[in-house]
Amino acid sequence: MRVLVTGGSGFLGSHVVRRLLAGGHEVEVLVRSPVARQKIESLGAGALEGDLTRIDTFVGKLRSFEAVIHCAAPLVFWGEWEFYKKNLLDTTLGLVQACSRVGVKRFVQISSESVLQANGPLEGIDEKFPYPPEPNSYYGKAKREIEIYLKSAPFKMETVIVRPPFIWGPQCPALLAIAEKAYKGSFVWVNHGKSPFEAVHVENLAQATVLALEKGVNRQVYFVTDDQPYTVRSFFVPIFSRQNVPIPERSISLKLGNFLARLSEAVWKKFKIKKAPPLSKFDLAFVSMPRRYSIALARSELGYAPQVFKL
Repeated sequence: MRVLVTGGSGFLGSHVVRRLLAGGHEVEVLVRSPVARQKIESLGAGALEGDLTRIDTFVGKLRSFEAVIHCAAPLVFWGEWEFYKKNLLDTTLGLVQACSRVGVKRFVQISSESVLQANGPLEGIDEKFPYPPEPNSYYGKAKREIEIYLKSAPFKMETVIVRPPFIWGPQCPALLAIAEKAYKGSFVWVNHGKSPFEAVHVENLAQATVLALEKGVNRQVYFVTDDQPYTVRSFFVPIFSRQNVPIPERSISLKLGNFLARLSEAVWKKFKIKKAPPLSKFDLAFVSMPRRYSIALARSELGYAPQVFKL
């Protein structure tokens, strides 16, 4: 299959590209810089110059692809809604609509567990669990709006949604940032890190993404995790240890965490501070919200079989 990948030079995207190539697919990646082009070509894929904010400049070339895998997204979790609307929601919907117009047959969207994160726990749920009225982050809100559109849009192009939790693996930028935070002493457990936690290794997610391309049911969402009984503490302590980061000792209650997150957000919004606050509702949910997702659907319909990776 001839496939275009967005975000293909990034952490997840590069793993997806490798797996697609290994499976015999013809792959091109949307790139914006010479550095990204060089990385993609070193993997053995082709490069298509283009910017998601200017889809009109490359829309004519989309017709040569049978499928698109959309990995690109700004990994920023603090800012104004206008930023997420412009750089996440509008760019994705613009790409989807352009692909549909030119005859792309299948569109695979990498979504996020954040579409469901609001206030309550997310334990023992599957893809039928309803969306909250308002996710606790604008990132989650934008991803939710994308999912809703893809599941109901009136076009012939098939759409499949892969919904992962925290993505980890070697050289994961988010994981390195968390380890640095712990090293500096600014990482704090909530309720001693006992909450059930979900994560997916980048290789497992790449596997599921390619399976979604090849076997995914039209308009279906698939949870994809490592299917391991992680808690926040059991997940992060081995990773901190391997990186020689001192294990954080401080822990606060969820009640105190909620107060600090609300206070921080209120102050930052009042004074229009662009830098992220020390604790946001999204940050708090990441280390405190109990979550455990069923991947039965991905196993049965995609044939997804997660590998177990050492923490």
